[in-house]
Amino acid sequence: MPKQIKDFPEKTIASDEDLILIQDAAGITYKITRANLLQGFSSTPNLNEFPTTTRYRFSASSITGLNNNDLVSSINDLSENNFTAVASNTARPTYQTNIINNKPALLFNGSSNFLDLGNNQIISDTDDFVIFKIANYAADSVCIGSGGNSGGSWGLQMGYGIHYIVSNGSLVSIDFPNPNLNSFNIYTLARLNGRWRAWINGGTYIDGGTNIVNIRGSSNSYQQKTIIGGKWDGAVMNFMNGYLTDVCVKISPTISDINSIGSYYANQYNLIWNNAS
Repeated sequence: MPKQIKDFPEKTIASDEDLILIQDAAGITYKITRANLLQGFSSTPNLNEFPTTTRYRFSASSITGLNNNDLVSSINDLSENNFTAVASNTARPTYQTNIINNKPALLFNGSSNFLDLGNNQIISDTDDFVIFKIANYAADSVCIGSGGNSGGSWGLQMGYGIHYIVSNGSLVSIDFPNPNLNSFNIYTLARLNGRWRAWINGGTYIDGGTNIVNIRGSSNSYQQKTIIGGKWDGAVMNFMNGYLTDVCVKISPTISDINSIGSYYANQYNLIWNNAS
């Protein structure tokens, strides 16, 4: 009796030679090498499953129990680190259904809405990292910002058309390539081997130069607060105006990780992702 291939119950192995015969439920026989079989067909990723671990990930699709136009008081982290992003009173963004590819999004009003991750150290001083956000901006504003408790000391700002990073007092800025208002895009910012890169929907990166020294929120060793929907600079400011449906941070990514995450998001939200260089 031929052996059944794990996870592929309609296919069977009909030979133990180096070239293995595979027969499907219709009786059609295929040939596959032993090496490809042992890989478990892993060259074809499952784009319905998030492909990697993250430092944090927040998705509007994970919210339960809310109806269209309800206010969001908190959202739970989908990573194993169990952060919680919270909002109170007028800070609460609006949960809206069927905004992109039949999926929900959070609407930020540009004046008071934000989610607060508190004083957790999300990205340490010298980490390589990548940040993804699936966003639709109605106006130039900031989606993610972390910084210090005194004015002028902010550490990292991921906005609509430009990113800013303060590192040991030195300013690094990266312009996004051709950002568009009123449309969803996959925005990406990374530091890889100390070099800053930014993408919209993948492809060729915009180079922000080399900087391997510490990202500082102030005189302390990390950003004192991380905000989704604005930036922190002793207070929340530059509030996001537009939709955010998903955001994640991965520490120590590879280009392969970045392309896997980008491909996942493109599939989930019916967007474009060109393999990042």
